[in-house]
Amino acid sequence: MSLAARLVASIIVASALIALVAPGLCIGTGVKAYVPTMRSATVEALPFTYSGSFMVYNDGYRDGVYIVRVGVTEPSSINWLNLSDSVFTLRPGQSKLIYFTFNLTVETAIAGEHEFIFTPTLLATGVEPYLDTLATYVSRADSFRFRLSISGQPGAASAAIPITFVEGNRTNFIQYSVLEDTDKVVTQLDRAIRLNLPDSAIVGEPVPMSISVFEGLSKRDISLLAVSPEGQAFPISEGNVTFNSIGLWGVIVLVGDEMIIGRAIDVKPMRSPLAGLDASSLLAGLSLLVLLSVVPLWLLVPAKRQKDPYEDIVFKAYVVKKYIDKFDRDRLQRAVKLLKEEYEGLVSAGAPGDKWSAINSIKELDALAELE
Repeated sequence: MSLAARLVASIIVASALIALVAPGLCIGTGVKAYVPTMRSATVEALPFTYSGSFMVYNDGYRDGVYIVRVGVTEPSSINWLNLSDSVFTLRPGQSKLIYFTFNLTVETAIAGEHEFIFTPTLLATGVEPYLDTLATYVSRADSFRFRLSISGQPGAASAAIPITFVEGNRTNFIQYSVLEDTDKVVTQLDRAIRLNLPDSAIVGEPVPMSISVFEGLSKRDISLLAVSPEGQAFPISEGNVTFNSIGLWGVIVLVGDEMIIGRAIDVKPMRSPLAGLDASSLLAGLSLLVLLSVVPLWLLVPAKRQKDPYEDIVFKAYVVKKYIDKFDRDRLQRAVKLLKEEYEGLVSAGAPGDKWSAINSIKELDALAELE
């Protein structure tokens, strides 16, 4: 075997080993559901309660906004189900444990076989290239089926429909969409929609947010929803939006009750004014604040040596104005009094110079002291 052939063979073997021992290095679709070992339950007596969980994992390369769709074969059976989280965000490599619970009573149970199709879905970030006259939105998905068997005569089955229900103060967004294939949900609309927002923001600072519709078509039935890092959903409007907590937020575009676009925004803490200062700088700043409370501020600034003695008063007045936020009213008035005494002393001594600039600077400070 030639050297080149041996190199190629080595690369192939190494790649295979990496794929076997380090699956985390392989980029997936961005959504993976780790399903429970039990995928069915039999209801033999009522009332009946069943609890389970599944894991949603971001195996992709970007932050994502997720919803959990649930398809049912009997419309009313959706009321037996409760999910702990139905909208949330995940960073690459992060996972979310979702709890689900079934509660059936004698009054609500319907005999027969009932399927629940759980579909964790990574929402599309925008419209796909046009393939026909409709705008196409492709959301990546994974799914699994859970079956409830209820003893007795089978009930009438009907087509799955979208359901939204409220429990307490939390709204579960339970929706159903037919999978195009095993790993994506395709939605087609008569409008191409773009969600405009930055990738990151600072907590407490307004962020511009808007929706663009291709060719200026109507925004009718289009709305926005913000999802907090804890999974709470808040209706929002276009314009300046302020996020009140740090973490990965999601912004969802809804058309009617269908969630079609989801973009993540990383809300970061406000940068401290002291960030980046070393220990000596911080100590110097603290020393300055201590000195400001006991000595006149201008003594901390190198004085300009001028032939005109009145220019020294102008300079001191300038320093006080520059750092006026360090003065309360009493200290400001004391500073004005000191400058007046110095000015009057120069005038009494017959010192020549620009008296007009000096007295105007004092009067300006005096007016500021009255405003404090």
